[in-house]
Amino acid sequence: MLEPAIPEHLVQERTRPGKTQPNFEPPFPAYSARFPKCTKDIVMAVIGAQYASAADNDGLAISKLTGFIKDGPDAATHPFFWELASVTDTREAYNIAVIAYWLSKESYKAWSTGSGF
Repeated sequence: MLEPAIPEHLVQERTRPGKTQPNFEPPFPAYSARFPKCTKDIVMAVIGAQYASAADNDGLAISKLTGFIKDGPDAATHPFFWELASVTDTREAYNIAVIAYWLSKESYKAWSTGSGF
């Protein structure tokens, strides 16, 4: 049996009825991140670029995006974690993104000011 995505210390009584049947079992597993109970703020930013097609990807956009994340003036404000993502959408446009995470609003604000983004 899979555990719920909402950790026990964050569970609240519903204010609206659920749309799934009682005892619903999802058809495939999903994954959730777990953070310590003392975690107050997490900031996630999706910073991306789009090309007309995957063939147009010259590497410049991803280089610029990762530069904002890795090469900021103050290493203390860099994201705690970041990852790359890409997808070709239904109109055949190629989308690339950096998904970055900070452990506080303050570190994100300092990064957004100092990174030049």
